[in-house]
Amino acid sequence: MKENLFYRITHSRSETKIWIDNIDIWVRFVARPLSYLITYPLMKLNVSANAASMISMGISLAGLGSVLVFKTAGILPAILIFNFWIIFDAVDGNIARTLKKQSNKGTYIDAISGYLYLMTLYITLGLAVFYQTNNPIWIAAGFLTSLMTTFPRLVLQKKIAMFGVNEKDSSAKLNYGIKEILAMNIAGAAGLMNPLMIMAYCFDFLGAYLMFYMLVQGALGVMTIISSFKVVFNEFEETA
Repeated sequence: MKENLFYRITHSRSETKIWIDNIDIWVRFVARPLSYLITYPLMKLNVSANAASMISMGISLAGLGSVLVFKTAGILPAILIFNFWIIFDAVDGNIARTLKKQSNKGTYIDAISGYLYLMTLYITLGLAVFYQTNNPIWIAAGFLTSLMTTFPRLVLQKKIAMFGVNEKDSSAKLNYGIKEILAMNIAGAAGLMNPLMIMAYCFDFLGAYLMFYMLVQGALGVMTIISSFKVVFNEFEETA
């Protein structure tokens, strides 16, 4: 008997992917299950994985636009939009795995979508707190956090492109210890930072939330850059 589409979607992950999802609490219990409910109708409409990735880019920009256009009234919608992005971000992978059409092109587009999300998220939060407090320092904090989040990734990706070494690929998560799992759940784009963002708005500590993640992302960014430099300068000889 031919398996129905929803069954194929929910059973498309490899054992490795399931394990990786399961160590991320928010993904395991919220993002992944909800993503199946979105994936099913999109696949019925023949939406491709790459098209889903492109849609997710628009979702990030919609979050930023909500605050730019509606200011304080747009903060909660923006936060909900960014939380929806986390759910939608899993859709392209669901589609690709179900159709068995995973590709480097799809991985590339998905990565760009992730970078756009991280960049717009913290800029949006900085603008949000600025509109709440009328203090321009929060705009700078948002842009700085965005820089701290995205620049180290550019350093890492350049190292991978030049030397073909990536100690942070998905398979590396199989060897994560308690510290790495904790860091992923606290600071990862799909982690607990998403429900905490909603709580920060509801209980009026969005500024403290932004400052906390500026410090966390800054520390993780410095560690990523140092790690990349060590690999480049210690394990490779520069050729003339």
